[in-house]
Amino acid sequence: MKFLTHIRNLANQTLWILAFGFFFATIAFFIVWNQQQRIWSDELKQEVLENTLILVGKLEGLEQELMGIVSLYNASEHVSRQDFAAYVNPLLEKHKFIQGFEWVPKVSHPLRQFYEAKIQTEGFTKYSFKELDSSKQLVRASKRKEYYPVFYQEPLSQDSTSQLGFDWASDPARLKDMNDSRDFGKPLATRIIPWMDGSNGEPVILIFAPFFESRTTPENIEDRRKSIRGFLLGIYLIQTMMDKLADQYLPRGMNLMIFEDDSTASENKLYGEPLSNPLLEDKSVINFSGRRWLLVWQGNEQFLGGPKTGYSFWVSGSVLGISIFVSIIFQMMASRTRQVENQVTLRTEELTRTNDQLTQEISARQQVENKLKIAKEEAELANRAKSAFLANMSHEIRTPMNAILGYAQILARQKNLNANQISNVENILNNGDHLLRIINDILHISKIEAGKLELNPEDFDLQELVRDLSAIIQPLCEEKHLKWQVEGLAEDPIYVHADEIKLKQVLINLLGNAVKFVDSGFISLIVTPMENHLYRFEVSDSGKGIPQKFQESIFDPFEQEPEGMQKGGTGLGLTIVKKIVDLMGGTLSLESAPEKGARFFFSLNLPPAQDNVLARKKWDVETCHLVQGFSVKALVADDNQHNRDVLWQILNDLGANVILAENGQEAVDQALAQKPDIVFMDMRMPVMNGIDAIQEIKRKLPGNAIKTVAITASVFEHQREVIVQSGCEDFISKPFRIERIINCLQKLLNVEFESTSPERQDDPGEPQSLDYSQIRLPKDLLERLKLAAKLHDITDFKVHLAELDRGEKDYQSLALEMKPLFARYDLDGILKILEKIHHE
Repeated sequence: MKFLTHIRNLANQTLWILAFGFFFATIAFFIVWNQQQRIWSDELKQEVLENTLILVGKLEGLEQELMGIVSLYNASEHVSRQDFAAYVNPLLEKHKFIQGFEWVPKVSHPLRQFYEAKIQTEGFTKYSFKELDSSKQLVRASKRKEYYPVFYQEPLSQDSTSQLGFDWASDPARLKDMNDSRDFGKPLATRIIPWMDGSNGEPVILIFAPFFESRTTPENIEDRRKSIRGFLLGIYLIQTMMDKLADQYLPRGMNLMIFEDDSTASENKLYGEPLSNPLLEDKSVINFSGRRWLLVWQGNEQFLGGPKTGYSFWVSGSVLGISIFVSIIFQMMASRTRQVENQVTLRTEELTRTNDQLTQEISARQQVENKLKIAKEEAELANRAKSAFLANMSHEIRTPMNAILGYAQILARQKNLNANQISNVENILNNGDHLLRIINDILHISKIEAGKLELNPEDFDLQELVRDLSAIIQPLCEEKHLKWQVEGLAEDPIYVHADEIKLKQVLINLLGNAVKFVDSGFISLIVTPMENHLYRFEVSDSGKGIPQKFQESIFDPFEQEPEGMQKGGTGLGLTIVKKIVDLMGGTLSLESAPEKGARFFFSLNLPPAQDNVLARKKWDVETCHLVQGFSVKALVADDNQHNRDVLWQILNDLGANVILAENGQEAVDQALAQKPDIVFMDMRMPVMNGIDAIQEIKRKLPGNAIKTVAITASVFEHQREVIVQSGCEDFISKPFRIERIINCLQKLLNVEFESTSPERQDDPGEPQSLDYSQIRLPKDLLERLKLAAKLHDITDFKVHLAELDRGEKDYQSLALEMKPLFARYDLDGILKILEKIHHE
């Protein structure tokens, strides 16, 4: 009753405020709740996107491995059974979900007896072409126009030899799959099929990869049907494969099912079982070897801990608390009209309520501070996760890039290359270096954001650094007919102590930008010594200048003016340059005006060198070899066959005796048995990793008897520190350079190298093998080629040259003549040829 009396005494405005407060608190609760549900759903979608990309990448890797086996046949007229086994067995050992590989050649009926006799002479005395009869028993194949028998098979056991000779053309469904793969000219996966031979009843998919007489895939279906040579067949256990490729990446509470085509009917299911209580679901579609797969992703309450409900209650309570506070104010105003004798009591009650409200606000503020603290910790955790991701990404990219650039360097050392082949190898190296620069830019930005960009000062000759820069920039200027100027330094060496690599990175970036954007005039580098070991660096040009509206944002990440977007680039270079200059204690500034060029300048304190600086000897790595009388025995340990092969070929070409190992334990065994002079050890290997292997070698062979060098794709300083602390004398980053390996051998083994003159085919100069007056080009194409050559527009000319290369035989011959000139960017020489051509 007393409570009802208090309610009746409340003012009408107060009651309305309380009612609206409760109403809006309820609405706020459901709005925030729905928002948290959407955030939870979006987190599942993001997880689906990332996992789908990972799965697509791994499936594409399987398809590329299959095409690698096809390339084995395309590269050789005859592949023996032993060659086939040597190539595919590492893949079978690597992927336990691969049931096997089979080589299935196309055999016409007149050659049937020859093929059967040939295999029988290899020890398979019961070999013959077979097919399944009506009772599913293997019998001798009936006569038909052509057969597709199993010729080679791995793994080959006593139980599986019965499969040899099975004619896949006898199965209508598989014959259709092979014909489709042949007509499409690429690998084609079958639908899921039962497979009892060694699979323990687990269903499989088959992938047929065609190969042709022409070694390359013909352009049209008719030619592919005529020149089909046979198929490479891969047999994959679908359940085991998806468990290996996808299931291990799924977070707790997340489930994956895979269906054939777009239907979720049970007969189309390839993998997985549905969750009993899914709260979230998302779908994605991928294509694998000609098959369209529907991926159904589900999540339950365990996925990321479910939607966050606490924030909804906090917002709702805050709205309700505010309404109570406002209602109190209105009630206080209404109570002033009451009798004077009640004022003291009312004020006491008001103060009590106000104190309670303040207590609630303090509590709410503390809750907010706690949430901010948690948010900060989550942000730091996310930043560490990003760093770990970038480290793994760098390793995964640098490992194959090591093989690509390594083989390219090996090719560059060949003495029988002509000018066009040399140009192609240089293009591989240049484009590989460009990709690594982009990766390094992204990693530099990540280090800058994480505050982990560090300086590594060392003694060097500033004069020699400037000469190295001039050797890089001057040829680029000459290609664009720009004047190159270097001013400020005397001829004598200037030995300083600073981070040479980062200073060189800053100047190369600024000078490279100048070459990119300036079409005529000059580019200059001015280095001015000042007092107290201070040096001023200026990079100037005579270009169009940078508009004022872009000057303030030009140092921001991914900010580029329109011309910069047209010229290409990542938009990260100047950001990284500015951060490096700041880290080195300087300030990068810009002065520019329309049509008056641009000037970037900064000053750095470069103290004198702390020790004697030895002059660096520059090797011609293409012809470098150990001096007679010196010998090197080297052990190379790497589980990646391509990286192992690259380093073996480089060391072998340098004159070293090379021993190989595929894992850390094998490296330790070889080191103890062979006692090499030096060990090149990869850090990530199975059985025993590189650090443990180095420490084991040092423990069992004390006294620094064997020099150890770590091979790593890591780019983070703290990871490199761990490697150095393991006891190795040096480390080489992937992708490695031949000159880095030479310097390492010199430093650790005190051996000497010499350069010999290469004997390569001379560049014939301007081609004269065609009668240009007899060639007739379409007028439009000829004018576009001339215009691009006159303007030195490399991008447009490359497009037009490709169009010419796709034309008639005379067009292709002309394109072949111009490619060596284009590789040297000699567009003036190309223009002289085009002036001799007439249009139709």
